[in-house]
Formats: sequence, structure tokens, C-alpha cells
Amino acid sequence: MTRGLLAPPPLTRLQRLVLRVRGRVKVGEYTRPGWKGYLPLYAARCGEHGLFLDTPHGWRGELECPRCFEDRLLAEAIAELVGAGG
Repeated sequence: MTRGLLAPPPLTRLQRLVLRVRGRVKVGEYTRPGWKGYLPLYAARCGEHGLFLDTPHGWRGELECPRCFEDRLLAEAIAELVGAGG
């Protein structure tokens, strides 16, 4: 299951500055066929995997690196399998 979108587009100098100060920068909007509205699309930096694109999640609008998300899902599935086997 891939949660992230595409690779971030090249950022302008202003966007790179905002990213450094705020930890995220809006780079556009995201929609899917059948949707009536748009979600803001942000570029953010993961300490382990670098730049990623994501839309805000939850009521706090948190961003999550898609590779970290997949790593966490895999670790939880392995822990569940190991726990079920013992």
C-alpha cells in the first residue's frame, strides 16, 4: 500500500526557505476523479528518506513520509506474525 504521491517537484528558493523554517511547504493541490474539492499538497523532509509529497492527515494535518509509513506497517505485520507463532 503506497500512501505517498509522486516525487516532489523542483522547489523555488522561497519554497526551500519555507520548508526549512516551517518543515513543510505547499506545492499545489491534489484531487481525484469524482472528488468535488481539492486537498493541499505539501513537500516535507524526512530525516531518513529525504523529500516527500503528502496531503495532511487527521484533524491535526500531519504529514507522514510514505516510506516510513510502509516500514512501520511492515514492522507491525512482522511483529503480529511472530506473536501469533509463539
